[in-house]
Amino acid sequence: MSATRVAWFAVAALAVGCSGSGGGNGMNNNNIPGPMRPSGFNPPLPEAGEIELDSPIIPAIAPGTDVTYCSYLDATITDETDVVRFRGVQSMPGHHAILYAAKQTRPVDTHVCTEDDMINSRFIAAAPGEGVGKLEIPDGLAFRIPAGTQLMIQTHWINATMHPADGQAVIYLTEQPSSPSRQVLDLFNVVLTNFTIPAGKTVTASTTCTMKQDVQLFTITGHQHEFGSHVNILLDDGGNATTLWNNDWLPQYQSTPPETIYSVAQPLVLKAGQKMTVTCSWNNPGAVDLAFPREMCVGSGFYFPAVKGEIDCVDGNWGG
Repeated sequence: MSATRVAWFAVAALAVGCSGSGGGNGMNNNNIPGPMRPSGFNPPLPEAGEIELDSPIIPAIAPGTDVTYCSYLDATITDETDVVRFRGVQSMPGHHAILYAAKQTRPVDTHVCTEDDMINSRFIAAAPGEGVGKLEIPDGLAFRIPAGTQLMIQTHWINATMHPADGQAVIYLTEQPSSPSRQVLDLFNVVLTNFTIPAGKTVTASTTCTMKQDVQLFTITGHQHEFGSHVNILLDDGGNATTLWNNDWLPQYQSTPPETIYSVAQPLVLKAGQKMTVTCSWNNPGAVDLAFPREMCVGSGFYFPAVKGEIDCVDGNWGG
């Protein structure tokens, strides 16, 4: 499992279109029609200063479907822009939606996500599968979108009901002109993919990542799906272990897990050579074995300054 495919979990969302609200800095969204909504989906109106981005509607997501779509939007950022706040919401049966900056422009379309899509993307914002999720970014930090960047929305759908459903995601951005006073944020992920949870069994597994460079984290959290029961994240510095995150897992956490948040002045500092261990437990009451990506085990956060983009440590392999 390559590191780029880990972005399909993340922390952390069709005919294609994008609706704009407000006159945000650098957003080229002229002449975009108003949004259409799936039946029963009533996202909030944008707040003052927000730009609204709507994914196209995925029609008739079939019962039993577990699928991730990538939608390249007819929407670009004309000037280098800092996203200083975001929030988002996704209709049922959504698992998550993620707004990405595309590294290379692609035709406006929607398709099942591929490895090429994930290599071509940089995290900007996200929406949970239920409820309204948001990230309040402190002064001095931002997600940066380069000038001339096309936007892409990834939407993940798991329809565990007995009925087909239309799906859509909405992401709201608060943006400002790029400033050297802000440090750039991006994802840091420690991920276990090499596990199996046999039918009817309870399993615990872990992965250990040796830090290859110093990293400063603004947030840290765990990630599992609905069969998870516990996540523990430890940092070991030559035998001195510190618990960074330790929670019994609830099904609703797969969309909105508790986060530990640090300040810009006092971030969580991970030093090169230290070891981060993420341990997950699951309970599989069903008749089918579970494995990645149907279930997951992730320790994730946003780090800064993100000079080289997203960092993934997968099954103990830094960047691999």
